[in-house]
Amino acid sequence: MAYAPTSSLGEALEVSPCEGSSGLSDRRSRNLEAQIMEGQRSMRRIRQRTSGLFLLFSTIAGTLYLALKISADLVVNDKACGTPSKPAMHALTAVLALLFSIRYIALNLAPLADDVILMRCVIVANSLLEIPDCILIFRSPNTHAASKWMMLGTSIFVWVLSVWPMIGKSAATIQARLWPMLVGFLAVITSSSAIRTVYMAFMCHTLSSAVWWFIILGITILVLCTARSRERLQALARRIGGVHGATTMSGASIAGLVGECPAKDILSEASIRFHCLDLGGLSFSDVADNTPDPGLFRRSSICKFGQCDAFISHSWHDDAIAKWEALQSWRRTFVAQHGREPRIWFDKGCLDQDDITRNLRCLPIFLTGCTRLVILCGTTYLERLWCVMELFTYLHAGGDIGRIDFLRVVHEGQAEANWSCITSAVNTFDARSCNCFLSADLERMLAIICAAYGSLDVFNTTVQRIMRQLLAREAGYHKQSRCLGFTSSRKSVSEDTSSFSSSSSSSSSSESDVEAQPANACTLL
Repeated sequence: MAYAPTSSLGEALEVSPCEGSSGLSDRRSRNLEAQIMEGQRSMRRIRQRTSGLFLLFSTIAGTLYLALKISADLVVNDKACGTPSKPAMHALTAVLALLFSIRYIALNLAPLADDVILMRCVIVANSLLEIPDCILIFRSPNTHAASKWMMLGTSIFVWVLSVWPMIGKSAATIQARLWPMLVGFLAVITSSSAIRTVYMAFMCHTLSSAVWWFIILGITILVLCTARSRERLQALARRIGGVHGATTMSGASIAGLVGECPAKDILSEASIRFHCLDLGGLSFSDVADNTPDPGLFRRSSICKFGQCDAFISHSWHDDAIAKWEALQSWRRTFVAQHGREPRIWFDKGCLDQDDITRNLRCLPIFLTGCTRLVILCGTTYLERLWCVMELFTYLHAGGDIGRIDFLRVVHEGQAEANWSCITSAVNTFDARSCNCFLSADLERMLAIICAAYGSLDVFNTTVQRIMRQLLAREAGYHKQSRCLGFTSSRKSVSEDTSSFSSSSSSSSSSESDVEAQPANACTLL
């Protein structure tokens, strides 16, 4: 499957020899700026069409609900043991319950996963919608007093509980509180309908039309309880709105990482923050752990887009020696082909530890500024969401899958078991199970993915498809190498790491120790 569009960030950043000394030409800079702006437009288009469609459904359903509610009040007698419910009354009640459900479902599905402002507006709207219902019920002469006070209690419940999601700081926190609040509100109405139905059945020997509220709201609660059901409804709205194409979604996801900053500002900022390192000048101790090393950053140099040979994507939780061995193997191949040492982008040495946030915002530009993507894939690679986003961003920003060097990172004597673990991780990949050093980063990236794709399941399928292609190609290369009699040796690695190991023998390399380190650009990735 092709992941490189005809006009892409990758093409915009491809620097010809005559342009290399002066950086990006004006034409290429304009092309790159246009691509970022198109991604931002795609994100805005998704917001407008998806959110607008849900708000339209909610408005229509809400208007019809209030109109029918006023009409129904003239004929429906809710007082105890009144005239038995007629079929027309049952039909009218069922329609009312359905419109009520659609009004709330559509309204609360309107905000995308990262839209904090619209989420807060929806919370306010949920509270305001209770006011006309209360007025209609209290002014109705046909409504039993108990039902009136039940409605007032439900409204107060919504108003008080709305404060809980409203004070959430992040989009993920607000959503995590919004849906339980809505389900709780609907559960109260469902319970009161069930009580009404049972009362009428035993005391009046008739089936109350309130049974439809119990049935329809019960189904609504089941639908809203799971994130996957909500994501499927949003994906349906995207298809109706015509914003479900792969190009639109991938552009929107990159725009989510970059943010709403002007494209020209992002490019200008990225151009002065893009650093690279000479791989031949690195030692094992430089890459063995993610402890911040300002000295390593000072050894890096500002690099022009297109002049960095490779972006190194890896997990700090994989075996350091195995990663170093794989990286050195790639380096030897590069030197043999090009006659020089490769220039690489490596997080620990190329991200300014004093300004992590602004550097990470430029990450999509850094990725497209590198000629190739080198993946050091170990057993934990797919567990780190930053790693997955690096691969995903590189491809969907215009990088060709043929320019990805996929290197397996396996422990000595456990190669087959590790490889089996990696392939299993691909088949079962789920972004919901990924981790980041900072929970805020995890929430933000999941929100970006959901906003761009509408469903994490769609993103998961895309990542699995990409990884299966890479694994199949790597398995073919590995099989060919074994047939030719190539073997790997760790002798040079052990010699290079002996001094480092002796100096750091008291330090544990377990995952828990890595997690205990202070936050820095390396642990974030």
